[in-house]
Amino acid sequence: MVNTVNMDPTRTYRQGRRAETTGANTERILRAAAELLVERSFEHVTLPAVAELAGVGLQTVIRRIGTKDGLVRAVNDWIVPQISATRGAPDDARPIGDDLTAVTDRLAQHYEQWGRITERTMHQQDASPALKESADAGRRAHREWIEAVFAADLDPLPPAARDDLAGRLAAVCGVELWLVLRRDQNLSVAATRAAVADLASACRHRALTRGNLTRPGDRHDALPRPLFDLHRGASEGLRCD
Repeated sequence: MVNTVNMDPTRTYRQGRRAETTGANTERILRAAAELLVERSFEHVTLPAVAELAGVGLQTVIRRIGTKDGLVRAVNDWIVPQISATRGAPDDARPIGDDLTAVTDRLAQHYEQWGRITERTMHQQDASPALKESADAGRRAHREWIEAVFAADLDPLPPAARDDLAGRLAAVCGVELWLVLRRDQNLSVAATRAAVADLASACRHRALTRGNLTRPGDRHDALPRPLFDLHRGASEGLRCD
């Protein structure tokens, strides 16, 4: 004989509604905290301020988050998957020869939405252990993304040259340069994308010519003339000191 439990439909409905309310409150808290972390220095971001902006009680924030470091970690856990989705998988951003459109398209999507909070986290990393954790994790994720996107350029190089090129590309494609061009120099998104692409291309071609390397599908006549002459000389056994 099978025993069955008769569930009260009204009770199930109430539980579902409570879960929805809890989730909605948490979302409001995280959105409010992210907004304040961009607008204010860390010392001026308080749990009561977060509660007021989110439209919830202070005890609700304390139950969900706990402390200010807990708040930062919760915001980071909430934002990181969204950043990953915005930036996309490295396979979707790989250069096609000298065409860096896919790379700069992903960077634009990433930094236009998340650039300011990324910058604020890096600049305030000494104010909180949780901010330092977030900043370090962001740097690692950026470097790993760059190494995956530009693997065809990096993998043939010896370790020192590989590390040099990866570092240059990480800097050129970093949030700091993007925001300098967009905010300080007042460039459009299209102009910023073009500038980043030009600088990344220069780094790639420098490594290519110094190492006498070619990438699959490269055409020598696609290089700027001085780089083409230098690369041709290297391939013909000439000294290019």
